[in-house]
Amino acid sequence: MPNKQIEREDRYKPEHIIDNQKQLISAKSNMSSYWQTLHDYFYVEAQDINKSYAPGAELDTSYLYDATTLEVSDVLASGFMNYLTPPSSKWFRLRSKNPSLTENKDVADFWEEVAEECNYTFNRSNFYQTIHPGYKSSGVYGTSVLIEEDDIQDVARFYNLPIKQVCIVEDGFGRVVEYYIEFEYTAYQAASRWGIESLEKSMQDEVEARKDTKHKFLLFIAKREVRDVTRSNKTNMPIMALWIDVANKKLVDEGGYNEFPAMCHRFDKRPFLPWGFSPAMKALPFARQLNAIAKTNLRAMMKHTDPPIALPNNAFIMPFNANPRAINYYNKNSMDSSKDIFAFGNFGDPQVGLNALEYYSQKVKSLMYYDVFLAFEGLGKQMNNPEVMERINEKMSMLGPAVGRWTSEVLNP
Repeated sequence: MPNKQIEREDRYKPEHIIDNQKQLISAKSNMSSYWQTLHDYFYVEAQDINKSYAPGAELDTSYLYDATTLEVSDVLASGFMNYLTPPSSKWFRLRSKNPSLTENKDVADFWEEVAEECNYTFNRSNFYQTIHPGYKSSGVYGTSVLIEEDDIQDVARFYNLPIKQVCIVEDGFGRVVEYYIEFEYTAYQAASRWGIESLEKSMQDEVEARKDTKHKFLLFIAKREVRDVTRSNKTNMPIMALWIDVANKKLVDEGGYNEFPAMCHRFDKRPFLPWGFSPAMKALPFARQLNAIAKTNLRAMMKHTDPPIALPNNAFIMPFNANPRAINYYNKNSMDSSKDIFAFGNFGDPQVGLNALEYYSQKVKSLMYYDVFLAFEGLGKQMNNPEVMERINEKMSMLGPAVGRWTSEVLNP
């Protein structure tokens, strides 16, 4: 028995946790490449997955010649937010796990008061600013991770974590039971979070010098396998949270929770794989075709509006300038201006391209549930409220699995 306990304790040493994270990063490398492609088409404002940029140069739209993919991901996230967690109304109720207590008025009143307090906390915190990018991450990458922590000013603070920074581990039942979350802090930021005495001497010197060098810290969240259940301090709570200085392989802080502070939603799920799948993955082939057609059609329209021209080889005093209001000098005896200059080339038909753009745009919108959340768009007749709600409910049934996973994985972590 003592040997087993030593093995468990060794497993949670900083160097072992760091090694585990490296293995998990390697295991998700193929997914990371796929996520980067999805990012380039659907979520350009998010942090890149496997690219690095100087601060301020992250926004790269070089893949895009049409903005449909950016629009549909915003509509999907906004639609989920307004359907599941609308800021303007109360969207949840609380009840006892014991069915026999549901009819007890005192118990019902108690849960109603608790729900009001929770609703007040959500409205007071940054929950609604954070949940929207959480929905968007889930719709684009298939996986989103939210984390909550105590806040002196707002009671609770929420963060939607960039998928690049997170590794997750499932148990045999498909539940996420371990989180490896990477953060970067300056020495000053780290000292403000854990106290300067928790840092290595080199970092303490950086605090005094106010250097802006970033250091990597790893937050490891998991179930605590060995604890004293008779004690309720943070080092004996059911869930442990270990903050590790990666470079120095040092434990900076140890926290504890009664339940997981991190919540992971998978839009669609495949057995034995921790990462989720998204509607953007299904729409990606059409998104690529859409942008390829938009690029080609742009060239066709440019040929029509500013076509190439043919000139005699000995008529103009070079260089020839075809810009607006340009002045060119030519030999009058060498050319006839009414006959010797003419447009030529294969101009194409921009209308054919526009029709193709509309077709592939509708394909992308359909796969991203655009028409589900914008039920009024494209209607050719006036409909009363019951008809509209019937149409919305009919289309929302397509999202039942994703909504169910949101309820079980996020609202009941």
